[in-house]
Parts: sequence; structure tokens; C-alpha cells
Amino acid sequence: MIYIQIFSGLLLLILVWRLFRFFSTPLFTRTGFYKYYSPMLMTMPFSLSGRVYDFHLGTSWDFFQMQKKQASLILYHLAEGLVNVCREIENGKFAPDTKFTGNVFYLKESTIKKFGFHSRKLNPFELFLFALNFIELCILSSISHRKFTLIPLTNVVIIYITAEELVDNKEKYLKVVDMFEGRENKTATGAGVEKSVMEEVA
Repeated sequence: MIYIQIFSGLLLLILVWRLFRFFSTPLFTRTGFYKYYSPMLMTMPFSLSGRVYDFHLGTSWDFFQMQKKQASLILYHLAEGLVNVCREIENGKFAPDTKFTGNVFYLKESTIKKFGFHSRKLNPFELFLFALNFIELCILSSISHRKFTLIPLTNVVIIYITAEELVDNKEKYLKVVDMFEGRENKTATGAGVEKSVMEEVA
């Protein structure tokens, strides 16, 4: 009986947390706590010093606002956002030693390295936070891939990079943006763009 109560309490906690994250997105955006650099890339402060920021590939609220949900479009918005972050770094918005981190599962290790990021495994607390999001992430991933998809736990890592390193890799992000926009213009429906862009970047 006690195990049922614990399990039910955990499910309730997850539900409340996800609902809070979903409906709080507009509020946190208006107050500036969420700073968007593209429709699907935002940062939020991760330390009181202002020297650490957390990258988020949007929230479920942002995901459901998108008209198209292809995996390549999400990658495009990631690159687009990184370019805009680089521009703010170049304008003095962030100090060169500012650190950006993120919890990702949607990038291959090869792509992480090509984008100039470092990676490490999650610690126990980070694993707990990821578990709270697991079901929702599987649902969103299934929608973007247009088939039932479980998040590959082996792909879940913490990525991190400094502001200086981001700027050093700016041309790589611009290349992804230009690649997608060029092929999107050539293909009215966007068909074929997803596979080609993902293959060249990964």
C-alpha cells in the first residue's frame, strides 16, 4: 500500500511540475527570466553571479506553438539561436568566461563536438530532474519524428561551453542556418530538407 502511495505521489508531483512549466512560460518570458534567441532556444540564469546560463530548447508551450515540428527545423532554430547569442557576446552582453550549459538528448555526440560544445554525464540530481521530464519529452519527440519515439537514455548528456568558445564556433552555426534556409527556399513544402540537413550536420 505504501508503495502505491509513493508512486501516486510521484506521478502527481510530475504532473504538477509539468503543468507549472507549461503555463508559466508566457509569464517568465514577459518578465525576462526566459530570454529567447530564436523561437526554440532560450536562456535562463543559472547562478546569482550572472556568469552561468542554462540553455533550453524551448518548452512544451513553445513546441506546440510551432506550425511545423520537423527535427531539422528544431536544429535550425538551435543554430539560429546560437548565432544570436554570439552576436550579444560580441556586443559585450556577456563576459568571455560566461558559461552556458544545457541538458540535451537530441544531438549526436559528433554534432555536439562539431558545434564546439563539451559534454559530460548527468549527476544523480540531474538524472532526477530529467526523470521528471521523461514522459513529456518522449511525447514531444514522437510528434517531431512523426512516430512513437522513446528518448535514448544513452544520448542524455550535459553540454557546456564558454561565451568565448561560442563565438569561435559562430561560423558553424551560420552554416547550418544558411544550409536550411537555402534548401527551404528551393523546396516549397520543405520535403527532403530534414534528412539532408541532419545528415550534413551530424
